[in-house]
Order: sequence, then C-alpha cells, then structure tokens
Amino acid sequence: MMGKDKRILVIGSYNADLTARAKRIPGPGETVLGHGFAVTNGGKGSNQAVACAKAGAACTFIAKLGHDTFGDMAMEMYRSVGLDTSGMLFSDTEPTGAALIMVSDTTADNCILVSSGSNLSFDKDDEEKIKGYIDTSDIILFQLEITPEVNFSLMRYAHEKGKRVILNTAPAGELPDDLYPALFLVTPNEHEAALMTGIEVTDIPSADRACKALLDKGVKNVIITLGSMGAYIKNGEISCHVPAFRVEAVDTTGAGDAFNGALAAALLKGMDLPEASRFASAAAAISVTRPGAAVSSPYIEEIDKFLTEACYVC
Repeated sequence: MMGKDKRILVIGSYNADLTARAKRIPGPGETVLGHGFAVTNGGKGSNQAVACAKAGAACTFIAKLGHDTFGDMAMEMYRSVGLDTSGMLFSDTEPTGAALIMVSDTTADNCILVSSGSNLSFDKDDEEKIKGYIDTSDIILFQLEITPEVNFSLMRYAHEKGKRVILNTAPAGELPDDLYPALFLVTPNEHEAALMTGIEVTDIPSADRACKALLDKGVKNVIITLGSMGAYIKNGEISCHVPAFRVEAVDTTGAGDAFNGALAAALLKGMDLPEASRFASAAAAISVTRPGAAVSSPYIEEIDKFLTEACYVC
C-alpha cells in the first residue's frame, strides 16, 4: 500500500488551447470561415499532473501561469481534480501560455502556433522555491516545455536528493550528455526515441535497439510508447513488450500524457515497470475514446474496471 506521505511532483507547462475547425487551413494573408471554436486546458505538464491525480496519486503540480483569465481557468481545473497547487508560480510580466490550433475538416491536418508565455519565464528564484517541493516528494515527473536551464538543473537536483526522476522527452529536443545518468526513467514515443538515438523505431526489435542506446547513455530505465503497438520496456535486467489494448479511438490528443501521469501514479503505488506500464496503457486507451486532453484522462475506478474487461490488440 502507498504510504500517506508518498507523493508525486510534476513540474511543467500549462497552455490554454484555442481550437477552431474549417474546411481547410487558410494560407498566408487569407481569411477562411470556420466553426467549432473551443478553449480547453492543455500543456504536457498540466495534462500529466491531472492524469496522475485522477489515477489516484497524491500529486503536486508546479507550473508558471500569468495573472489572467487563462491562469484562472487552469487553477479552477486543478481544484476540481484535487491537485495540490500550493507551489504554483505566477509571472508578473508574461501571459499564461496558449496554443492557437486550426484543424482541417477535410484532411484532419492541423496547424499549431504555441505562444509559450510564462512557461519560458522560470528563473533562479523559481528554481529555489521548487527545490523545497522536490525535497518532500518521492517521484518527480518532468517534460521539455519550460525554461531548459531551470528544468535541467532541477532534474540534477532531484537526482542528487535520491528521487526517482522521470522525464517524458516531449517535445523532442537536445539533452545535455551529463543529464542522462540523473534519469531514473525516460518515456519517449517512437519518433522522439528516433531523434534521440538515430535509430528509426518501427517495430519491437528496433525499439529494443533504441532502448539499449539510451541505456548506454546512462539512463536506468526506458519505456518507448509505440501507439497501436503498445510499449516496450528495457533496463539492465528486463526487456518486455506490453501490448496495446483494443479500443475504438476517437481522439488521440493527450494519450501520451495520460500514459505518463498514470505511470507515475502506478510506480508510486509500488508496481513494477511492466505492471505500471499495463496500468498506464489502460489509462491511455481509455483517453483515446474521448475527445480532448486533460479532460479525457480517466479516474482510477475507470482504469481498474477497464483492466478487468479489456482485450489486447493481437
């Protein structure tokens, strides 16, 4: 059983997603009439923290928001799912991050402009405030959407303090070579793994080779998510394929975030990597049957029920 004092800290981004649809995406200088405008909660860190809390873990989320309507919208969501936001940071100069998303009804292609705003305004003072929360947490979950220098420094600090550092390497980017040994677990998808290792990941054998390349860099554990093929796990002792579950997908937005949040929750409960990956895969499978990102991640009761009824993809 998970002790009452055990908790997860997610450090990452929040973006308000402003989405509209049209028959086609406009070209430069062109105006096209659209429909279906919606403002929803996004950002990888935020999505993963919400997924973690809904999966039953005690979770603290630290992002940096602006003093504006979008920041208020984020805080309301966090209250609704029981996230601890006592360490939330606010910028006095930058607006809350936002993503402007245009989607084509005809092709389903999209065009996204991200204005990172307060997500890239983390500074040394913020870093010092966050360290206190790292000290009292057990698992620290990171992504790559906030100020890189602060992000990497906090990963190193968490490692020095003996914490389990999980990095979801999204969006894909360069990592300092000395950072890899500080990482308990990395969770790239197949595209991110290919960019990190130079190995194209198209099947289980190539996933195994990419995992080995990351382990050789100093990472202790690797899980590569493979979409409909499931996930592949590798460390110094095991190499394991976790198949995907059979579901009718409606919207894959946020599936990776649902996986990472639920994975951290499962590890905090004491599950081993294969068991935790199966739990996380169930959360991701449920999420793709619903539209949206944070809103689509399931509660623990839904995950447990799904696991008693689900079928794997053959």
